[in-house]
Amino acid sequence: MPWANGQGTTLELVVHPRGATTASMEWRISVATVAEPGPFSSLPGVDRVLLMLDDIDAVLSVDGTTVAVRQFDQVAFSGDSEVALTTVSAPARDLNLMTRRGLWGGRMTRVDLGAIGPRTGADHTWLLVVSGAADITDHDGTWTLGELDLARLPADAAVRGSGVGVVLEIARDQ
Repeated sequence: MPWANGQGTTLELVVHPRGATTASMEWRISVATVAEPGPFSSLPGVDRVLLMLDDIDAVLSVDGTTVAVRQFDQVAFSGDSEVALTTVSAPARDLNLMTRRGLWGGRMTRVDLGAIGPRTGADHTWLLVVSGAADITDHDGTWTLGELDLARLPADAAVRGSGVGVVLEIARDQ
């Protein structure tokens, strides 16, 4: 899907509600490829968390503040903010969690796929495999995730695997 500013594309992994546009979504998980410096799209009313998936050096400017970003670093910012990628050492992928302010909040946690513990009381919990593989088992059976596969993670699911993943937790604002 094209960026709102028209300067790139993103792979939308899941959006709520299903089929929502950037303007109508309540939350979204996506992976974007950044290859050169440039501005981020303005998304008023949306809170954003970016996590760098690849081992590169990048620098963001968030409302004039310089933020260095390396692999698995996270940067949280308002979609109302003026954000630009000012430096990137090589093309890279970043994971994005966007939530509609006042409706939802979210967070991301880098995890070892062999050591995923109990989940919190989030309304929606997802697992993205960054490298390696993971088997998820719950009352419906077992399924396997490979690199860049995303799956909803039921509270009663057992996860076994090796490699690195990211757990994304999305909860309705109180």
